[in-house]
Amino acid sequence: MDISRTEQRILHLMAQGGRIEITRDDDRKIEAVSCFTRDGWLYPGVDLDLSAG
Repeated sequence: MDISRTEQRILHLMAQGGRIEITRDDDRKIEAVSCFTRDGWLYPGVDLDLSAG
């Protein structure tokens, strides 16, 4: 399975204890996606386009 470098980095963050938070609107549709490190820092480069791919 081929995954992008960005996807590899995110999987590595998740393996180290990071988390992905999903924000939904009133209709329960996904509005935003955020990735946080285990230390609580927001990891840049995670958006809906990456999560839908």
